[in-house]
Amino acid sequence: MRKAKAWFGRFFTADMAVLKRPGVKKAMIITGASLVGVLLLVQLVYPRDRTLLGTHLGEHDTSGWTKPDVEKLAKELYETSTVEVEGSGKTMLARSLSAVGVTIDAKEVANETVDYPLWLRFVPTSVFWHGHAHEQFSGAVNQNTLNKFVADSESSFVIKPENAKLTTDGAKVKIVDQVRGATLSADEFKKGVKDITYRLGGPTVLDVTFRYSDPVIKKGDLAALQQRAQAIVDTPLKLSFDSTSEAVSHETLASWLVFGQDDAKKADDVTIDINNDVALQFVHTAFDKVVAKPAGVTEVYLTDGVEQSRKAGAEGRAVDEAATQTALHDALLGDGTTEVSVPARSVPAQVKQHHTFTKSLRGLQAYLNSLADEGDIRVSVTQLGGNGWSASYRGGVQTTAASTYKVYVVAYALNQIAEGKLSYDDQINGTSFRECISRTIVNSDNACPEAMIAKFGRSTLNDFLYERGYSRATTFTSAGAAQSSTNDLIKAMIDIQQSTLVKGGERDFMLGLMRAQVYRQGVPAGTSAVVADKVGFLNGYLNDAAIVYHPNGTYVISVMTSGASWGKIAEITRKIEGIMY
Repeated sequence: MRKAKAWFGRFFTADMAVLKRPGVKKAMIITGASLVGVLLLVQLVYPRDRTLLGTHLGEHDTSGWTKPDVEKLAKELYETSTVEVEGSGKTMLARSLSAVGVTIDAKEVANETVDYPLWLRFVPTSVFWHGHAHEQFSGAVNQNTLNKFVADSESSFVIKPENAKLTTDGAKVKIVDQVRGATLSADEFKKGVKDITYRLGGPTVLDVTFRYSDPVIKKGDLAALQQRAQAIVDTPLKLSFDSTSEAVSHETLASWLVFGQDDAKKADDVTIDINNDVALQFVHTAFDKVVAKPAGVTEVYLTDGVEQSRKAGAEGRAVDEAATQTALHDALLGDGTTEVSVPARSVPAQVKQHHTFTKSLRGLQAYLNSLADEGDIRVSVTQLGGNGWSASYRGGVQTTAASTYKVYVVAYALNQIAEGKLSYDDQINGTSFRECISRTIVNSDNACPEAMIAKFGRSTLNDFLYERGYSRATTFTSAGAAQSSTNDLIKAMIDIQQSTLVKGGERDFMLGLMRAQVYRQGVPAGTSAVVADKVGFLNGYLNDAAIVYHPNGTYVISVMTSGASWGKIAEITRKIEGIMY
């Protein structure tokens, strides 16, 4: 230690000796002054439009940035800046600054960030420490925007009080603490918006005063009910069926509980119940493998809808859900039973019908009646030759006509032509009546019949049909689409075929169009005979009304369906023909 001190003493003495030498001290002063001069020169010539080292805007390092770049960043940060209100431990609202009317002068922010005044440039080293940390700004407020925001958002200024509530966590029943309500007045919000500086690029929480309100149900009010619910969860419940048993864990029991509390006005209104769906799912998972037995099939043989014989299938078995619910409720909410036998019920055998239809009117009607099991279907059929049979299923039911209504419109137009009130060459919808009628039937065009309806009038079309014996099921004045029925549609087919709805050359013209119509997947696909028909399809409705020129006798048929297919209409046609001929 003595040696070290001696050495330091000698070094210090020598160093001081050097400084006392002639010219050394002067040289050091000149060097220091030169450095300060250079530094001041650097500070004086430092660009006036660039930020200093260490400058930050928000959380962004903007050292050396130009003023336009700083201004652009200020605008971007403003767009991501929000104003928030927190009350009762919750965020009451969070909106962009622009939404509430707070504006930013980005140019002024940029000027302040870049600012390096002349006098400060003469302060040595200021270039290193004068860089701004610009994290907040004082925004101007557009009063009109603020007023509109308050008027539109007043409901957001209220947090309703929340009652204490029961909940489950694993095998524990807990109470979620109540939350006080908080109301913020419009004036208080406006004052808070105006009296604060805003954070750039982040949320700013307003310092405002609320009016608080207490909930009606407090944590202590639910203590007794919590103990009761916990006792239910702690029940050592066991379910059994024959020799199979299953213990229900406390966590599972907790998952079964539901608390009726959302609309409670006081603690006495809160209820405890069992979630039947969740409980039954557990029972099915645990016991279906030993309880459930699939039912057999009872084969029923019918002729013309009359049962001839049957072969009974075996009964099945399944968990009786209603009885199981009652047993679980009694055990957990009532008598405290700890073992429940899972009830079972018998499941009747499925019935499969095997239909045979004779070639008779009775067989025809029985087949149409059997369509009740095959979907939303209506059918009417009448033979104009052969045996003259007529049968229908739901034939008078009013149904969306879809494009089959066009038969009625064209029939009226052709009557007007036949009476000389119109001609085929008269113009409608930018073309001739002849062309418009052709498009309506052959291509099921919509614009042409709509133009004709507008010209003739909906009530006029109704009167035309009612005068000729059509039912009120057919109408053009319903609230929605035009309506009709299979009975009215086959009447139209009969009347066209027999020249009572459309006569002479107009009748022949119409039948030619119906034979040429392009949609052939319905009735025409179910027969090999020549068919003149008009289809309709709209919003799931598929309809077809047809005259079928069968070699064993002409017949008319109409099928109206909802949710079916063209293939189903073809199948119905095929089966009807098989019975009639």
